[in-house]
Amino acid sequence: MIDPNKLQYMTMAARLRGYAEGLTERPDGAARYGTLSHTLNKAADMLQAVWDEHTRHEDEKPGGTD
Repeated sequence: MIDPNKLQYMTMAARLRGYAEGLTERPDGAARYGTLSHTLNKAADMLQAVWDEHTRHEDEKPGGTD
């Protein structure tokens, strides 16, 4: 069963990646917002790692009846 609190980690990671992508798509974005874009992507990676760990533990549950 998916934990709705942990699901927020995955959705927030996707949102942060979208914000970062939007910054770099601007004509001056890559040069001007490079550090911010990198920081947003790093935060997204960290949130995604928590989600991946959660789903890995879900897959390892014995019985498979969830």
